[in-house]
Amino acid sequence: MNDAGVRFWSWLREELDPLASALRAGCAPGESASLTTGAGALPSIASELAARLSVVAPGLSPVLSVARDGACVLTFTAGGAAERFDLAYDLVEYAPNLPGWEFHALRAPNAPQRFEAAGLAFDLDTLRFYYRLANDRAVVAVLCDQPAPADYPTRRSFAGAIVAELLGEEDFARFVSDALLLDYETWLNATPGGRSAPLALISPTFRRIFGRHGGRRRSDAQPVRLRLVS
Repeated sequence: MNDAGVRFWSWLREELDPLASALRAGCAPGESASLTTGAGALPSIASELAARLSVVAPGLSPVLSVARDGACVLTFTAGGAAERFDLAYDLVEYAPNLPGWEFHALRAPNAPQRFEAAGLAFDLDTLRFYYRLANDRAVVAVLCDQPAPADYPTRRSFAGAIVAELLGEEDFARFVSDALLLDYETWLNATPGGRSAPLALISPTFRRIFGRHGGRRRSDAQPVRLRLVS
């Protein structure tokens, strides 16, 4: 790791105690923190964290949360940009092993009982999915049991967000080319005899179809290496 990466982890090690206190004060176990509107010192520490991260790993963003077991979690997300996935993995490889903290590269799969995005909210157990393959990736229809909004960007945004949440950041980028929310009746009329499955099963379904390699997986895109700063 270059000098910029060393300085980043050295600075973060010194800030972890106040960061953990601020995080636990404003975030319940199992939840992610708002880095801009959080309580107490969290926004100011998080702002400096994001600024320092942009120097050593441009294109990555920090996500802070508290695990259900009470551990503080710092995840480096690439915002779905596959060419920066390796950058996140490179950074986490040099993370310190500290009690009470976890450091992760890219958002992990998550299956919330209720999901809200793009102004919409659905219980996971009310949603199903259908997919078709296009150029070795899937186009996913997220199917709901009530009339879907007429606004196409809203339906696309919600579907992409919930599928990404369920698959995790890397698998979503690898497996999915597009996603759209449809009401079940409209889909069935357009796809007579089509077969759907509970949306909660999309992750194991896609891993079985596309395969999953053990250990660290590198993107096919040219990786962006840690920036050397003198």
